[in-house]
Amino acid sequence: MEELIQCLGKYQHDNYANVIAGDFNCPKIDWARLTSPCDAIHRPLLDFVTNAGFVQVVEAPTRLGNFLDLVFTDDPIRVCSTVTEPSFGHSDHDMISFKIILNYTHDSPCPTPR
Repeated sequence: MEELIQCLGKYQHDNYANVIAGDFNCPKIDWARLTSPCDAIHRPLLDFVTNAGFVQVVEAPTRLGNFLDLVFTDDPIRVCSTVTEPSFGHSDHDMISFKIILNYTHDSPCPTPR
């Protein structure tokens, strides 16, 4: 986890919106309450996310009631229409579908799903 967090921090850009998505396999983080066990896996990820100003935008579990596949952003207005969908192929995880608004102004609403 330490190497992953170093990598994420290295590529985080201060002048642009950042979006990180993937299977983080940290089922013991409660993203609604921002709590986790104080171990070497869950706590460092939660600390990185909160200290770097990211929010986690996936609202439904992706595998057996656990939030494993996550989307983090430091500009939550740009990430919208986040939906958990059935798994693809032979995966045992549900998919996360989301939209990113690239050209944002305060008048830009989230695009409506089609």
